[in-house]
Amino acid sequence: MALTGSYITVAEADVYAAAEVEASAWDALTDDQKAAAVIRATDELDAVRFQGRKYDADQGRQFPRVVDEQLRGDGSVETQSVWDFDDDENEAVVPDAVKKATFLQALSIADGSRDPRADDRHDGVSGQSAGGVSESYDTDRPMRILCRRAHLLMKRYALKTGKIV
Repeated sequence: MALTGSYITVAEADVYAAAEVEASAWDALTDDQKAAAVIRATDELDAVRFQGRKYDADQGRQFPRVVDEQLRGDGSVETQSVWDFDDDENEAVVPDAVKKATFLQALSIADGSRDPRADDRHDGVSGQSAGGVSESYDTDRPMRILCRRAHLLMKRYALKTGKIV
């Protein structure tokens, strides 16, 4: 398994978009722009640190993942748990939550609402004001690259403690 593009196709993203209340920014994109958005979204999801390790050391993306494994007496590793395994195909697959989070992140990229704030925080801006409206950022809180809805879906996979394998 060598997934290198995105966790979802443009066609899959369009299905997710059809179920959204507001997806006009997505609908306004060309297919090439949508493809670029899902690849960027996948890149951004992969920037998060996750529990476990890649299912296949040669796969290009972070999912599918092995989350529990045990070292045998002979030094080999016994896999205990894989997030989302397709028994019919006998293979590990990308979890549905990861696919939906990819779409939600791509949608946030399409509407352009996150980039200006994320760029400001990255550049060290702690607050700004214009026309009587001000906004300040909690500089002690780590900046999250994922939009809120994608973050909530990916929270279960995020590394909580321990080492990255």
